[in-house]
Amino acid sequence: MGIFGRSFSNKHNHHHAVDHKAETGSIDSGHHSIGSSNDGNAHHSNGETYTSKKSPTPRSRSVDPAHSRPSLLRFNHSATAKAAVVNHPAASANAGAHEPVDPTHGDSLIELLDRNRKWADQMKEENPGLFEKLSRAQNPDILWIGCSDSRVPAEEICGLGPGDLFVHRNIANVVVSTDMSMLSVLQYAVEVLKVRHIIVCGHYQCGGCLTAMSNKQYGLIDNWLRNIKDVYQSNREQLEDVCDSDRGDLLVELNVAKSVHNVCHTGIVQNAWDRGQALSIHGWVYRISDGRINDLKLCINKQDEVENIYSYVSKTSLKKELEIRRSQLDLKGVNGHQRGESKAPAEAQAVAA
Repeated sequence: MGIFGRSFSNKHNHHHAVDHKAETGSIDSGHHSIGSSNDGNAHHSNGETYTSKKSPTPRSRSVDPAHSRPSLLRFNHSATAKAAVVNHPAASANAGAHEPVDPTHGDSLIELLDRNRKWADQMKEENPGLFEKLSRAQNPDILWIGCSDSRVPAEEICGLGPGDLFVHRNIANVVVSTDMSMLSVLQYAVEVLKVRHIIVCGHYQCGGCLTAMSNKQYGLIDNWLRNIKDVYQSNREQLEDVCDSDRGDLLVELNVAKSVHNVCHTGIVQNAWDRGQALSIHGWVYRISDGRINDLKLCINKQDEVENIYSYVSKTSLKKELEIRRSQLDLKGVNGHQRGESKAPAEAQAVAA
């Protein structure tokens, strides 16, 4: 039994059942067109031209047998890139070969593609049908809001596999009401995927939090880190009451707590609670030095736990209140009619509204 009572298997023996309707959980199962034009070509801002597979002048090329079909796009590199192909050290060694050396692919990237093929083959062997299930729909139970740090991969540290987490990551796992990317992810997770849990997970020794504690300028990112500086200022006495070695970790925890509350302050989450949707928001912190997650024991799952100033009026309770008011006005109007009276203009307008 895994997280929150749901059964998960290890990612190397992943048996993930996807029983959600395809139209409910699928973000996009179709093909994307990139700036297509009538001539069959699409143009990228960096000067490269992408030629559609349906181009009137198709060119032969080798196809990796590991894939069921070739890519839908072909890349015509600029003159600079072509010159790089000619001057690439490996070009002379491959003189006369069918395919030129691609200067955009280093050895490390080629290795990544090779690792991907091996991983896909291994997953197919261990869990036949997994990719077919995932291609039809996704049905994650959890939205993960974490830090972009490469040492904190969400699925890895939770022992999960493809399809188990819906993930949003940014610098220092900050949640603010002006971040349209985060809010879009939150809305999709709550209203379409119907996740039951939202986890805000930070990590100790977070570079974003440590940088926010300094007075140096770093450029554009200073505007983002300002959110963490605000957390520091709001908790300055508590932070300055601990030793220097613990201050950064305490700020990490306070930053997670602030993001948890900010998630709860959104109309997206409060409307879900108002609809009766089961939804809990949790605060966790991962420790890179030992690979363990620290549960901050911060869990909010109902609107009563939201600070009053951030709590929106319940649409359900407001609707009931209006219905009661209208019933009272209707009843008063009937009684007045029986007594030969008419409704007051203001009350009549309220009923009409």
